Amino acid sequence: MRINKAKEYLESTMLSGKEISEAVGYHEPRYFYTQFKQRVGMTVESYRSSMKENQDEN
Repeated sequence: MRINKAKEYLESTMLSGKEISEAVGYHEPRYFYTQFKQRVGMTVESYRSSMKENQDEN
């Protein structure tokens, strides 16, 4: 659930990964980054870039 909320933040805001990790309840950004990559299959930065590319195409 927290990862899904983080994905929403990445798609709709320009908050940093650290700010997003805190907003969704992770106290350690490093742990958030690890969990995000394991569950989504890409880094926070890669996910944001891919979402921006998809928006630019539409």
